[in-house]
Amino acid sequence: MNYLTGISQIQIGGETEAPIEEKKKEKEQKPEKVKQIQQAEASTEIFIGGNWSMTNRKLVENDNVFGDTLGERAKETGIGEFAYGLGIRSKLHKFLLFEGGISYLKNGESYSFSGVDSSYSYTNNYQFIGMPLKLYFIYGEKKLRFQVGAGVIPQMALKFKQTSKYQTKAGEEVSETLKTKNGYNSFVFSFVANVGIQYKFLPSWSVYLQPEYRLQLSSSYLKTNPYKHFGNAIGVSLGCVLTL
Repeated sequence: MNYLTGISQIQIGGETEAPIEEKKKEKEQKPEKVKQIQQAEASTEIFIGGNWSMTNRKLVENDNVFGDTLGERAKETGIGEFAYGLGIRSKLHKFLLFEGGISYLKNGESYSFSGVDSSYSYTNNYQFIGMPLKLYFIYGEKKLRFQVGAGVIPQMALKFKQTSKYQTKAGEEVSETLKTKNGYNSFVFSFVANVGIQYKFLPSWSVYLQPEYRLQLSSSYLKTNPYKHFGNAIGVSLGCVLTL
């Protein structure tokens, strides 16, 4: 009887070892699940948005034989313009984000003169297709993200448009529109900087709001023009983001 009892005790002990081993295996597997979640945080974003800016220009006399004094053009003032863009953003690091895309950009200036029996005004518009390339520093992941970015925008000129209006001595108002690419550089470069926030309202969808500053680094005009023209803009961008 003692021999049989000893065997039964060994069998009971064997039954308790299996659950303990299973618990150890579960504990070992938990770190792997955490790693998978951390890897999923690295993401790619697609965005589309619009921008409104108050645009203006820096106009200086050309430093060659074609240069001339600014004259009445020194009295030009800035105008408001809309821009649109879409692109893709990819994480390079926990705090770094790269952005590339394509955008439709506009900037311009206006002039107005009013005399006793006559008036004259015009608005200049410069239109471009741009390819913004930016690097962002980002902070925050769950709902609200702060982001600060800077980069360059290679821009291809689409056209220059001038809309002018003047009043004759007889009181008749005449309007004219000029569209051309002659006399303007085909490509220019701009510096761009942003600072703002991005808010996630759904697991894959976010909205962003960020002020933007653009400064043209190369002249809009050819070297044979009397002036050098550098457009600038300061405004705000608003858009929607899809996280893949």
